[in-house]
Order: sequence, then structure tokens, then C-alpha cells
Amino acid sequence: MSARRSPQHPLRGSRVLGSSTPSEPRRSPVIGALLLTVLALGVPGAPAARERPNGVLLVARPELTDPNFAETVVLVTRHARGGAVGVILNRSTGRTLAEAFPSHGALRGRRDVLFQGGPVAGTTPVFVFRSAVRPPEALPVLEDIYLSLDPALLERLLAGPPPPALRVFAGYAGWAPGQLEAEIHHGGWHVLDADRATIFEADPATLWRTLLRRATSRSARAAPGIMDVVR
Repeated sequence: MSARRSPQHPLRGSRVLGSSTPSEPRRSPVIGALLLTVLALGVPGAPAARERPNGVLLVARPELTDPNFAETVVLVTRHARGGAVGVILNRSTGRTLAEAFPSHGALRGRRDVLFQGGPVAGTTPVFVFRSAVRPPEALPVLEDIYLSLDPALLERLLAGPPPPALRVFAGYAGWAPGQLEAEIHHGGWHVLDADRATIFEADPATLWRTLLRRATSRSARAAPGIMDVVR
């Protein structure tokens, strides 16, 4: 194998699954043989037009009882394989990054709180951050916000000037093509616009109830760009 490899899309085609809908029996996440490379590697030559920022917030409806996602808020974006990937914003583990990943050099001494990102690859650090320039190892979420699990990128971010905003998660959530669209159709989720303050600054303890009130106090509609995410 060559020691050099060309830049790749940050998501690769392993099977990734999210939650069940309220009308379906709960099912366990299925992990494919290449699951740990889903976010770290990619699809060479993926069209840039399919990688535009398209992040939205999923707010679990009270009827969604899957313990993986009950009362959660999930930041989600689409990837070039046609599915969707995201991280849960409101589940703190109560542990620091240094405590959770003692063998991860870039995280030694970090007192930031680790969040539980989802049921897939739960021992892997996944991170969302702000950057003026898009790194090739990351997926765009909003205009200057990206998601990745590339360990070399995380080390670069932490070795240089502190990024404007950074949050690290254990694991992530994923949906195969068409799966998230079906869950929304069956009433599993409210969909809201994503914004920087909600991602990095909102209180996790009250976030779900706050956004649930917002979602139910207005006329139901899909957030702009949601069909780009779920299709």
C-alpha cells in the first residue's frame, strides 16, 4: 500500500442506521465492516455541489421512545452517498475529553465536556467545529461549521490557535438513504433550522424542551434544505 493517499470525502459507504420511528419496533444500530471509516475516509471525487452546507436540527417528538434518541436534539447533515449523519447535541457524558480518551494525545489535558454523539462507533471521537476554511477531511454542516472524525485533523485543530468553537462527541448517528425521510414522514422528528448558538452555546439540559416548544408553537413545515438532507 502506498504511503500517500489522495484526499477523500469524509464519509465512506458503510451502512449506518439511526432510530426507529414511533410506529415501528425499536431496532439496534447495525455496524458494517467498514463502519469506523464512514466519517474518516471518503468517496474520491465526490461532486462539490453535493457537499454544500445543509445542516438541520432534528427534535425528537415525545412519541419517539427508542432509548437511543428519546428526548434528543440531533444536528444532522447529508453526505455524498445519499444518507445522513449527525450528532446528538444534548447528551453530556459528564466526563472530560481527557478522562474519556486517555490514549488520544490531542485530548490530553482537555477539560471540555464530552457529549454522547450517537449509537454508532461510540468509542471514537467525532467533532464539530468552526473554521473559516473547509478542511478536506470534514463535512460542511453550516456555512462555517464542519463535522469530522479524522484524528489528524483534530490534532491540527488543537495544536494551533484555538478554534472559534469546538465540541467533541463519542460516536455519531447515521441513516441509510431514505431512512431518515421515512422517520420524519412517520412522525418521529420535528425539523428546525440549525444555527451556531444552538450547536455550541445552548444549555444541553433544557435544549430538547426549548426546541420542542419552538417546533410545536409554529405552523408545521420542513426547514429549508431538509429534503437535501434526507434524500
